[in-house]
Amino acid sequence: NDESQALEETWLAPHANEALGVGRTLAGGRMLNFEFMRIVEIKGKLTYIAQPGGEPSTSFERTDGGDDWIRFENKQHDYPQRIEYRKAGDGLHAEIGGPGAGDKEEVVSYDYKRCE
Repeated sequence: NDESQALEETWLAPHANEALGVGRTLAGGRMLNFEFMRIVEIKGKLTYIAQPGGEPSTSFERTDGGDDWIRFENKQHDYPQRIEYRKAGDGLHAEIGGPGAGDKEEVVSYDYKRCE
């Protein structure tokens, strides 16, 4: 499929120690899929909760991070097992990773730019 896709991800400003986000993939004038996301503190740990396509949610606990990046992981999940966001200039670099062929991590990268 040579049809170009656009991935949008929008986050509301954190309120009451919780951030809400929504993402969608668009192509050819239609929406291919969507996802609801939350970042909330659970038992003292920042937790990323993903709910793609209205399916049951999956939680990923923060395992690392710094001033301009954060990593969430769930080693019990099939794919992805890692979600990472990193500030990149005026934009945001995101990666998801998990088990791939030959015991190597399969990584998918996304480079976001701020929209008006």
